[in-house]
Amino acid sequence: MCGIFAEFERSLISERVKSGQARAKAMGKHIGLPSNINEGHVHSIKYMRDQGLGIPKIARDLKVGVSTNYKVMEHAA
Repeated sequence: MCGIFAEFERSLISERVKSGQARAKAMGKHIGLPSNINEGHVHSIKYMRDQGLGIPKIARDLKVGVSTNYKVMEHAA
C-alpha cells in the first residue's frame, strides 16, 4: 500500500516540476547551467577545424567538450 502512495506522490512531483519548467520557458527563462563558451572559443574552434584538426583534438586543446565543438560547427553551417 505504501508503494502505491509513493508512486502516486512521485508522479505528482514530476508533473509539478515539468509544468514549472514549461512556465519558465514560456516566460523566456533559460533552464540549465549557463554556457562557458565565448566568442574566443567559437573563433578558435572554427579556425582549428579549418586547419584540418579533428574534433577530439580540438576539444582536448581548448578544454571543452566534444559536443561543444559539434554545437559550434552546427551553428556555423
